[in-house]
Amino acid sequence: MARYSGALVTLAWVTAACESAEPPHVLAFYYGWYGTPEHSGGWRHWNDAGHDPENILAGGLRDIAAAHYPQYGVYDSLHPALIDRHLADAEAAGLTGLVVSWWGPAGFEDRALEALLDRIEARASPLKVAVYYEQVPDHDPARAIIEIAYLREHYFARSSYLRSGGAPVLLVYGRAILPGVFCLFEACSDEVPPQIDWGGILKASRAGGPISAWGDVISQDFFPEHARILADMGFTGVHAYNPHVEVSLGLDMQEVYDDLVASARHAGASVALTLIPGYDDTALTRPFTSQIARDGTALYERLWDAALRAAPDLYLVTTFNEWHEGTEIEASREHGAAFIGLTADRAAAR
Repeated sequence: MARYSGALVTLAWVTAACESAEPPHVLAFYYGWYGTPEHSGGWRHWNDAGHDPENILAGGLRDIAAAHYPQYGVYDSLHPALIDRHLADAEAAGLTGLVVSWWGPAGFEDRALEALLDRIEARASPLKVAVYYEQVPDHDPARAIIEIAYLREHYFARSSYLRSGGAPVLLVYGRAILPGVFCLFEACSDEVPPQIDWGGILKASRAGGPISAWGDVISQDFFPEHARILADMGFTGVHAYNPHVEVSLGLDMQEVYDDLVASARHAGASVALTLIPGYDDTALTRPFTSQIARDGTALYERLWDAALRAAPDLYLVTTFNEWHEGTEIEASREHGAAFIGLTADRAAAR
């Protein structure tokens, strides 16, 4: 029944797009986890990995956990003026919405989500918001069901929340589905976490109403069966959060995108394709770090062109402002607002 419900929402998404003749959404992953002493009483995220924003480096810039530096300086995600600037930039980029990183009820990121929705509605912005569900606490499906019920109660019915065929859209990160896969890339405990029962989670959560759930396949090239596995769990659609591994290996991204689209549609699921401007997490203290040069804007342009040819149901930009991994399109000292303008150009071509 969960698979059948997901298929109905998939059909509603595609049918609505065809009937309205509207192009697919262009959404960007958004991180509301940054804090400053002036507004939130302390540093948040800018000071990760041993960095100290109180330490002023050459050129008058703060020591932050990022490869690049925000054009307007470090900021607090809860500040209304900052949120308004982000919304204006997102609209200028031609985005239709933001996928907001979420880590559970009542935390800093939850407050940032609420503040973002409030400002969108206060500004009468056309932007919509969907939640990116990042992790299942203690890998316990019962806790995920409780958290999704919280999202339904607090956010799903809001006017600024993204819906498809009447169903609120929820994207789920790979770590929340197959946490053991991440042991391939980072240090894990001796016991590899099991696959989480999202079939049961979605079935229970949909008892309260439909949900258009999009699961992360992690990597189409390395895990080609994940689209089918996610569809069998009851996911409406699939996406891959970050194709930086495929890009770094020099794979043909047209083939990677085409394969994911074909796999998803064969499994009866909708599909999103993800664009990155580059990648650089070398400012972090991870077991493995990597760097993918932006090559000006050439990498981003190539990925957009390949994705447009593959014609997915949804486009995802990784990211609007994930500064830790150097995937931001937000204006920076290094790149200016070039990626805002380029995103607008490509979004208009879909």
